[in-house]
Amino acid sequence: MNRAGRKLRSLTSSTIARAERSAAVFAVCALLIAAAGIVALAGSSWAIVIDLLIVEGAWAAGWLLSAAGIGAGVARLSGIRCESASLFAATCAALGMGIISVLVLVLGLMGWMGCSAATGILVAGWIAGAATLGRHVWSHRSQLSEFNLQIRISDGQWLWLLMVPTAAMSLVAAAVVPGVLWGDEPHGYDVLEYHLQVPREWYELGRIVPLKHNVFSYFPFNVEMHYLLAMHLRGGPWAGMYLAQLMHLAFIATAIVAIYGVVKELASPQAAIASAVLAAAAPWMTMLGSVAYNEGGLLLFGTLSIGWTLLAVRSEHRARPMALAGALAGFACGAKLTAAAMVLASVPPAIVIAQCTRPLRAIRSAAVFLLCGIVTFSPWLIRNAIWTGNPVFPEATGLLGRGPFTQVQQQRWIRAHSPREDQKSLPARLRAFAEQNLMDWRYGYAVLPVGLVAAALRPRRPETLALSVVLMANTVVWLCFTHLQGRFFILSIPLVAILTGLVEPVWWRWVVIGAALIAAGTGPVQLSPRVLRASALIGLEDYRPILPEVAGGEVLDGDCPVILVGDAQAFRYPVPMSRLRYRTVFDLDAGPDQPVIDAWIGQEAPREAIIIVDPASLRRFARTYWGIPPFEGTQTQMFILDASSRSSP
Repeated sequence: MNRAGRKLRSLTSSTIARAERSAAVFAVCALLIAAAGIVALAGSSWAIVIDLLIVEGAWAAGWLLSAAGIGAGVARLSGIRCESASLFAATCAALGMGIISVLVLVLGLMGWMGCSAATGILVAGWIAGAATLGRHVWSHRSQLSEFNLQIRISDGQWLWLLMVPTAAMSLVAAAVVPGVLWGDEPHGYDVLEYHLQVPREWYELGRIVPLKHNVFSYFPFNVEMHYLLAMHLRGGPWAGMYLAQLMHLAFIATAIVAIYGVVKELASPQAAIASAVLAAAAPWMTMLGSVAYNEGGLLLFGTLSIGWTLLAVRSEHRARPMALAGALAGFACGAKLTAAAMVLASVPPAIVIAQCTRPLRAIRSAAVFLLCGIVTFSPWLIRNAIWTGNPVFPEATGLLGRGPFTQVQQQRWIRAHSPREDQKSLPARLRAFAEQNLMDWRYGYAVLPVGLVAAALRPRRPETLALSVVLMANTVVWLCFTHLQGRFFILSIPLVAILTGLVEPVWWRWVVIGAALIAAGTGPVQLSPRVLRASALIGLEDYRPILPEVAGGEVLDGDCPVILVGDAQAFRYPVPMSRLRYRTVFDLDAGPDQPVIDAWIGQEAPREAIIIVDPASLRRFARTYWGIPPFEGTQTQMFILDASSRSSP
């Protein structure tokens, strides 16, 4: 009889009954807390939230099951095995998400992506899931039963309730029209400028092409490919925007499941619960999870890549888990370019250092990791190399070529993504690190410090050593190669969460719980007022009610082309892209002494058009970005461009 069977046989019927009653009470408490949170945050719009969650949530669940089915098929064919059902499920979902991203990319580049193709992807995943995931569950049914009982009778069961208020807030926030939350960072501008806008343009074009007016279309879009999929599934950009937000929330939720699974494999279920709750309690997870960003992909793929690396380090048969870890690292790079430095380049040194007693074996493992990572990242590198000659454009333009950029645009991009002048010294960078990360409320104040203490308590353990190396590498990358925004250090959350799970003493678990309580209390205090202020914008079908007054019905519904000057939030405008023109600040190519409006309109503008000028953005761009001509206007205005006039009003 196996270990799981002996444990289950030893449980008396009364113990099982008590565990089941405890689970029922837990479920009721969780539902009541979630319902109270939704009603409190959504106010009179709570019914809209519930309706949206039922409809769009069903689509999101179908998408997630399809991804898990595809991933389960790949896992079975690859011989991937692990004891933790949660880790296996998260891995299958992540593999499926990565594969779907590449499928959508290839189909989109060929012009074959549409509603039928999107539906076919989902159906294929369901079929694969029925054939492979079901077989896996059946063959591991005793393990799954043990997993369920451990959750029900473990000491940490009630700790899961700390996640319920943040989950409720995330769901309500995901029902708010995209681009409104959360203020300065993460800013909704990026959502409306490219995270949703670029997939919207590809949806309307019927194929994936370079957008010369939006440089962000050259980014790798492993997460945004799912937003494009959502638009095809739901029949339009605005019909699919809430599904897109729920998809990103699912990325974050699956990353938390992955943290639980990794720590459960390395330590105990109780430690795994504490680590997962600590990560989920960080306000960053709520803020990012509820908007259509791409950090969810970095968190999910990055967490699993590092987690499988840790499992490979302690295994005698490490080729398959190391190859899997590398493939997931490549998917992380396809979600966010910073993962190339923070995951793909950081993990191999960690492998070598953690296995310093067996250097040749460590080098072979690192080589397998790198090779598999480059393979899964390569579709985006190949696409950009064909489009621009630079596989990572718009980055590394000084080394690999500036592509369609002019010299002015190249410098504008480099300066915008570098620290400010007052932050370039080492003391200033370290101060920014403390302010943006260690002492920032979005990291829950206690999340990062408790992880650093955990690393100091078990420094000689190979897993701790590997995690510490990756964390230090991430710190160096953040300090030296980013523009010092806290969001770019987000991968530290799963890293420190796993570190806290590797410390064995029972007293330490209470320290982790205390840190989770601090973080869980910080989030609602800071974020609830913002959600309440946005509750009137829950479930909007499009942006007409909140557009500038000058963008009236005759502008949106007429036949005349519309040109946005200074405003790149084109996703707000329900105008077909055949009539709508805009450009991002990085795509502006202003000539010497050229009138500012003419520079934004461009020479390729139609002879007649409606021009909507955003003076606040124009003034901000002139202050913030290099090579932007000044603008003196003060009010949002609209005017008609005709063949006889090409200058500012």
